[in-house]
Amino acid sequence: MKRIVLLLETSRAFGRHLIIGITKYAKLHGPWSFYKEPIDLKSSIPHLTNWNPDGIIMRDTLISKELLKLKKPTILAIHDSKYPKDVPVIKTDSYAIAKMASEHFLEKGLKNFAFCGFDEYDWSEGRKFYFNKFINEAGYKTYNYVSPKGKKIYWKNEQKHLINWIKSLPKPIGIFACNDDRGQHILEVCKLMNIKIPDDVAVIGVDNDPMVCELGDPPLSSIALNVEAAGFNAA
Repeated sequence: MKRIVLLLETSRAFGRHLIIGITKYAKLHGPWSFYKEPIDLKSSIPHLTNWNPDGIIMRDTLISKELLKLKKPTILAIHDSKYPKDVPVIKTDSYAIAKMASEHFLEKGLKNFAFCGFDEYDWSEGRKFYFNKFINEAGYKTYNYVSPKGKKIYWKNEQKHLINWIKSLPKPIGIFACNDDRGQHILEVCKLMNIKIPDDVAVIGVDNDPMVCELGDPPLSSIALNVEAAGFNAA
């Protein structure tokens, strides 16, 4: 029986759907034995060398010398670009995601467009790059949010920064948020400012995480990623 380590977060739909896809493959081609701790992922790492796994599917943020020394087949669900280049990865398609977002807004007849993301993450920067590209090719300008600088930015402080940015934008406008968390931030700020959603500000996120999307009022529209298929193919 194959012994597979899963170091994937379950607090977000992305990690949960990866695991669902992996288990679907295991049911067809297994049985497999899984090592999955419900607690902090990093606390699991010291125990793995004794378990002697056949393979590992994990978040790239958990790469450690101990895991690489195991020399076991490993697939990374990447979060940034700083990972060993000889290891296969699960990576979201920034081009396709941004294309869907831009086409959605253009089909709605909007003339003003903005992007709101996290400057420190490569996946967010990739989505911004392609969204700008598609909107510019359609003959329009994109207003890009710039995060406040500093090592630790608390939501209370960034909220003020985001309010001032949204105030400065022409209306009506379509804002593409890099993910559902960012989209929910925008909806909350618009609620505080009594801005009508989607009449004045239309927002679209990424991940289609029901827990996050339903926090919005109205609920956040979001691009669904085919994460189950990614988990199946990784397995």
